[in-house]
Amino acid sequence: MQKHFVSKRSRRQRGILAMVAREASQRMLIYGDATMTKARQNDAVLEFIDVWEQRTGRPPKELVFDSRFTTYANLNELNQRKIYFLTLRRRHPAIVEKIQQRPASDWKKIQLHNIGRKYATPHVIDEPVTVRNYSADLRQIAVKGLGHEKPTLLMTNRMEEKPAELVDRYARRMLIENSIEDAINFFHMDALSSTVPLRRKFPPIF
Repeated sequence: MQKHFVSKRSRRQRGILAMVAREASQRMLIYGDATMTKARQNDAVLEFIDVWEQRTGRPPKELVFDSRFTTYANLNELNQRKIYFLTLRRRHPAIVEKIQQRPASDWKKIQLHNIGRKYATPHVIDEPVTVRNYSADLRQIAVKGLGHEKPTLLMTNRMEEKPAELVDRYARRMLIENSIEDAINFFHMDALSSTVPLRRKFPPIF
């Protein structure tokens, strides 16, 4: 059994790394893998796509997942397969500092619908960026006004969709993750034993 970082306990310890996926329009999990290892975790998204194609005969239309779920090289693979994705970009200090130095005129107000009224009108900077191991431009949407000290950074290969629609959709992913978290806590789904924690990865599908 390998060691993984367990956020609830803020430490690394031996445990099981599991991946689960849920279709956004359904209230059920459609995929799970409790045999994940560190060596395989970055490629879990590609394994899932292969399984999905075998079962449905088509690739998923879009994947929405956290920043640590896979690598830029695998994002490039998704783009080559013409699969849309929406994810977070890690907030490295240099990137955040550069964004925070942008003038107020660069930030555009948007209206959200899947979020509380207090944070329904954040401001965004929507622009193309380049990252290593990705052969095309990516679209980055920096969002401030969501209740965080630092701006949220969304990344996607959807180049035409309105920023508000993308931010709204990622907010839905957070609601899905929260519902799964509630189910895990209520039914003690991670209680394999008192000393074996379960770490989850959530890539809902749209």
